[in-house]
Amino acid sequence: MNKKEVESSDSNVVEAFTADWQPVGTEQTGPHTTNYDDGSQDRKEIKHAAAMATGLDENNMTTYWVGNAGDQKVTTTVFNGNQSEIYRVSLTWHDGQGWQVNKVEKLKEPAH
Repeated sequence: MNKKEVESSDSNVVEAFTADWQPVGTEQTGPHTTNYDDGSQDRKEIKHAAAMATGLDENNMTTYWVGNAGDQKVTTTVFNGNQSEIYRVSLTWHDGQGWQVNKVEKLKEPAH
């Protein structure tokens, strides 16, 4: 992975980076409307993409928040079991390919 550090104006951000992440794949077909409900296919695929980009263990990762960040875009905040690693992950939907991570920000404390 080709990780590149980027600037952030948010005082809660320890570090921010981008990389050449690929869409994670999807089981969804047809026109896409994001489903934010717990347990939805979108939430499962967003969690999977966030785990891959952050290096957190998907099975021991907590999703603090998932929200709309624009047309076919979401932001999620996730952390590990003891909240020592907290990340805000920005993703974009690609039809037929799934969610693709655009940016990861390591946070001092959970936030939207």
